[in-house]
Amino acid sequence: MKVKMIKYLSLYSHLLAINDVYALLQQKDIPWLRMALWAPAMIEANGKYYLFFGGNDVHEGEVGGIGVAVADRPEGPYRDALGHPLINEI
Repeated sequence: MKVKMIKYLSLYSHLLAINDVYALLQQKDIPWLRMALWAPAMIEANGKYYLFFGGNDVHEGEVGGIGVAVADRPEGPYRDALGHPLINEI
């Protein structure tokens, strides 16, 4: 079975036309991200929007865990807030 790796988080909205999909956060914008990007959760604090996400598979000796990206607007664009995972080991 062939698996396609998606390297971005997408925003879908019932307010957008069915074909309007754009990337909130792309793999290229997170230097430590190599594999997976999943389970996003967004919060607003102090006038900024923070997108927390799972990144990479977490195995001993590998970088991965919970990342955080930041933007000025909820629709982005988001950029890596720290340059490394917020939490690297669980």
